[in-house]
Amino acid sequence: MFSFFITFLVAYNQTNYRQCKDSPFCARNRFVEGQNWESDPSQSQLSNSVFTLPLVDPTYNKKLSLRLTFHENNFIHFKISPAESESFERFDCSSEPSVVNQTILEHPNEVQQNQNDTHIQLTSGKMSAVIQIKPFTLTILENDVQKVTVNSDLKSIFESNLNENDHPNHFAKANFQKYKETLKNGPASVAMTFLFHDEELKFAGLPSHSLSTALPSTVLDDKAVSEPLRLFNNDANEFEANSVAALYGSIPYLVGYSNGASTSVFWCNPSETWVDIDNEKRTARFVSETGYIDCFVFSGTHSEVTQSYAALTGRPPLPQIFSLGFHQSRWSYMNTKEVRLVQKHLDINMIPHDSIWLDIDHTDNKKYFTFDPKNFKDVRKLAKDLAKNNRYLVAIVDPHLKVERDYQVYYEAKDGSYFIKGKNKRDYIAKSWPGRSGFVDFLNPEASEWWANNYGYNTHRSASPNMFIWNDMNEPAVMNEPESTCPRDCIHFNGFENRDVHNIYGHMMSRSSFEGVLKRNPDQEERPFVLTRSYFAGTQKYAFMWTGDNTADWDHLRNSISMTLTLGISGFPYSGSDVGGFFNSPDHDLLLRWYQVGAYCYPFFRTHCHHKSDHREPYVLKGDYLNGVKAAIQERYQLLPLWYTQAYLTSLTGEPIVRPLWYEFAETEASEIENQVMIGDSLLIIPFLSQEEEDLQAYMPRARWYEYRTLSEVGKSGELLTIRFDRINVPVFVRGGKIVCTKPKVRKSAIATINDPFSMIVALDNEQKASGVVYVDDGHTYNYTANGAKIFRSFHFDGTKLTSREIEQSNHDSDFIKDYSAQIDLIQIACLEKIPSVVKNQNGDEVEMTNADGVLQLFVSLGMKDDWELTFEY
Repeated sequence: MFSFFITFLVAYNQTNYRQCKDSPFCARNRFVEGQNWESDPSQSQLSNSVFTLPLVDPTYNKKLSLRLTFHENNFIHFKISPAESESFERFDCSSEPSVVNQTILEHPNEVQQNQNDTHIQLTSGKMSAVIQIKPFTLTILENDVQKVTVNSDLKSIFESNLNENDHPNHFAKANFQKYKETLKNGPASVAMTFLFHDEELKFAGLPSHSLSTALPSTVLDDKAVSEPLRLFNNDANEFEANSVAALYGSIPYLVGYSNGASTSVFWCNPSETWVDIDNEKRTARFVSETGYIDCFVFSGTHSEVTQSYAALTGRPPLPQIFSLGFHQSRWSYMNTKEVRLVQKHLDINMIPHDSIWLDIDHTDNKKYFTFDPKNFKDVRKLAKDLAKNNRYLVAIVDPHLKVERDYQVYYEAKDGSYFIKGKNKRDYIAKSWPGRSGFVDFLNPEASEWWANNYGYNTHRSASPNMFIWNDMNEPAVMNEPESTCPRDCIHFNGFENRDVHNIYGHMMSRSSFEGVLKRNPDQEERPFVLTRSYFAGTQKYAFMWTGDNTADWDHLRNSISMTLTLGISGFPYSGSDVGGFFNSPDHDLLLRWYQVGAYCYPFFRTHCHHKSDHREPYVLKGDYLNGVKAAIQERYQLLPLWYTQAYLTSLTGEPIVRPLWYEFAETEASEIENQVMIGDSLLIIPFLSQEEEDLQAYMPRARWYEYRTLSEVGKSGELLTIRFDRINVPVFVRGGKIVCTKPKVRKSAIATINDPFSMIVALDNEQKASGVVYVDDGHTYNYTANGAKIFRSFHFDGTKLTSREIEQSNHDSDFIKDYSAQIDLIQIACLEKIPSVVKNQNGDEVEMTNADGVLQLFVSLGMKDDWELTFEY
């Protein structure tokens, strides 16, 4: 047991992971000669808004078929398939309902077709597709402006039904380390290049990599300058910062952004994929091991593109409010006594927190859905005690099941044939934390349902309603295998090899876990919470994620912000990194700054670390370091109305909660800034990210800005601002024209704040106007959708009136609305050019007010659930 434990925890070593040269399909298809596909317009068809066109690949002498449709929200879907039958089935990613919304695909928009001798033009609304007949290219336009050309270099690849005698090199075995590869389906790679036309465009997306948000070039003048970006989910243990290497999750979604506009491509393929970026030519080339050329192209404003992609792959549901609080974790809290001590010391130091996490040592000898009978024998009482403070436990459940005669969960899986199979068609058994383990096949619907049922209280014994789930090691991670994952010729449900579906495994586990946590309560009223390490496009519907086993250093801290931004613009808004770094032990300066970044820049805010790392619970710090951490966490809770409102908006739109500056500001200066972020459209965060005690130089986008804590105006717009060094406070600025609600009272947990009074900040723009929204519900059930038990209101100030109006109708007969009595008791208005002589409420009563340092303070008692109006008389 000890020996393989040590083997697994060796540091990240790139030689343990494939490079392009080690993946034969990448090596042969990264740089190729022109393939010069052609089309046959005489056989094209437009029927029921579906356009089809035969293609010919002269290099391989193969016939292919293009299918193209237009859809609402300004996107185009095209798919290229073999025209002739194959001896095996390719995995059809866009037909998988957990990835792609089938209702949208089943209802394409109407299309108009025009054609001449050289081109076919298809138009629907403001989107057009122009097909060049010979050689084949496809150019997509928005409002008659070229956005992207598909197959721009004429080097598309679709390997199908190849003969080994004609192409012997394609069938060469690609052994890697001890892995002896089999290729029963023969070569089946696909590749395509996209040219983006906007000359100011930059590339982003393609998580997950430890890179800047603006992606670097991997090729220049058709020559490699680095490895391509790799998408292959694996246990990248102690991964490097600033690397193109593959990590734990893959979203093959590329965003091309420029001032105020985006064009994006979703390459719907869960097999191993390599992507080359050329920023000079503005091209991206995707090369995948198998599957179809199955693509979605979006164009519009940043918001329009994000919303369109989210509608296709799924908007994230509104999470429980506790999930947006502070999470305390470590590998491992070894018994319930230790958990109680952690909670006690956090409370003594007035550090709000919402959950404590249980790593693998809470189980009975690494058997999931169990608890250690000695150290966690009173775990149910522990959960009840946490619930008294509206707090939660989160327990780890991994996809590998210990091979043990008396372990019921294992034998149910074995008897049901629920495990992944090896190439010998027997259960694939390999090492993981428990030793010899089987790996559940979540592509099997019966296995997925069985797994979900294991979260029931009769199976997950001693679990409680306030215990939620953490899915780790779900790439899947396999010890003592090359690349720390299962071989590519392992077999999944319906005969798919792992190479066909590898990147979707963790996604399918997340779906099953989400459904299991949902249905463990008979009324299914409680919103689930699941954290996953591995993910794919669409996983945002089921889980939060974290960026894996990072390291305690300044590069990883800075990288973590870029990774969070990249995930957000790629449709996955709920992410975060292990605060303090998983590996090693941060010094106090680094730990302080990391807590501050977590509190202000991570939607998912959790500290977690290796069992050999020093304890980094906030209370281990002293003096200004403790005060700085405490201030950051307390301000996180004071700003929960903003975080939770943004979460609700995200559930409606899919837009990120934490955003890069370019998402909000169409300014060249904002296009590559990585160390400043926006929370929604209202708050600008500029964290300290260096060990040096020195001032910051920060760019202030073109708007009016106010310092968050004092509401003093910052006299900089479109210029650099010098920010004085501050160990305690993170620089936070409110955007002019925005109204932000807070809850100043410090409470122990998020739920405890729901009925507390609000304060309101009204930050005026240059026209003396401001607006904002707020969302409130019970914080944990689906009653907000089931019976309208919610409050969603807009606020507007025009210089003479400040009003509150309902956006979506509340059900005033619901128990929540009847009982909800929280009020706004303080309104602060920054930089009114003229001070009113009197302010009156809707009843004509005068409002008490003071004015100092440019801030007008109104002392009010206004119901958050009510319509009201304040009138300003001058």
